[in-house]
Amino acid sequence: MSAWNGDRAFVRYRVREALYHCRALLWKVEGAFYMVLSPDLDLYCEELADTNPDVKEVLFATAGSALPAALGGQQIYDFSPQLTPAAAQPHFSSALIQVLAERAAMNLPHIPVGRDGDDLRQAIAGLDLVAPPPVPLLPVGGAAPAAGAAAGGALAPFVGLSPPPSPGRTPRGSVAAGSAGHGGGSLGGLAPGMPGGLAGLRASLAGEGAHLLQKPSSAPLADDARTLAVRYDRTGLRFRDFRAAVDSLALDEWDGWPVDGPRTFLWGCRFMTNQAGTPTGWHTKWRSDGKLDPSSHLVAFHAVSCQMVETMLCFDQLNGCNLACGELIMRQIMLTEERLKDKFSTGAPDGFDEHHLYTGQKHRFALCIDPALSEWVAKEVAKESVVMKERRKAREERALARPKAKGKGEKGE
Repeated sequence: MSAWNGDRAFVRYRVREALYHCRALLWKVEGAFYMVLSPDLDLYCEELADTNPDVKEVLFATAGSALPAALGGQQIYDFSPQLTPAAAQPHFSSALIQVLAERAAMNLPHIPVGRDGDDLRQAIAGLDLVAPPPVPLLPVGGAAPAAGAAAGGALAPFVGLSPPPSPGRTPRGSVAAGSAGHGGGSLGGLAPGMPGGLAGLRASLAGEGAHLLQKPSSAPLADDARTLAVRYDRTGLRFRDFRAAVDSLALDEWDGWPVDGPRTFLWGCRFMTNQAGTPTGWHTKWRSDGKLDPSSHLVAFHAVSCQMVETMLCFDQLNGCNLACGELIMRQIMLTEERLKDKFSTGAPDGFDEHHLYTGQKHRFALCIDPALSEWVAKEVAKESVVMKERRKAREERALARPKAKGKGEKGE
């Protein structure tokens, strides 16, 4: 195989969103490890199996076949435009060279034994690369084999530098070789007498690019709780549907949260979704129901705040539940609606004030005001009222305890 044959995999990772990521399978390294190319043109080695703790599900599609039936109706992060063998060729060439480094990092012979090894030799021999005079590659932990030996192979080529793997996607214990750009970098051969395996690869790159060989950190990369995975529309622009974004929100608790009271962002977003679909749609409905003046300061402020929430989720794709600034924006929306709630009818027939209780509603007005926030505010006001009452009583008692001043004209006995 001298070019990418079109085989693909669709990977769903263990994250909150239900999104399948397309991977072009450029070459099989060993077992379930493949050299893959992502839609962001990242080239790296990835384990495509349930033994990879980052992977939840993998679906394979061979060249020319339709998408797997399980992908029907699912969100897919795919190549745009679709990847062709010609467009994949520079990355395919780099993948072949990087296979050698990946196998050495796994303590395997550079060239597999059998048909897979023959295919790899032929593919590398067909590459149009400029290299130093060929020298034999040494098998892992051994001396140079005799000419034509199968184990390790008397392969003449070279070890090339290929694009760096994406963080967190390099196989455990492997070594990543990388250069600044796609399509491969400088080349260097293994000198005779050098040790085999990974030590040989490092020695061959000591002159140029050896600093690029680094072991991946064993510490896991923690997901940022403040962000969502970025999605794009069919034109390639950043966009996430607001309803889908709300479904992806997750509330995390931690110490030091700077905003007192209940967390209201998620409740507010769900309310707006159910009432009008989006925050800007809710603002239009709210303004129309209350017959409010669009030029009013509070109404204009409400419009901007709703637009900020929608932009935060649909374009910036942030998890506003875990952003203190997102909570403050939602509180301002609720405060504005609380201040103008007298403009709205309760919807109760004949002025029946308890209508919302009989109909199962948590609020007298159909406004974006979290009942949990209203209850918390009422309790805090009651506490302040008790404190103020005690202070007032103390002032009155102190005033009564003071001797009264004698008025003019009063004579003492």
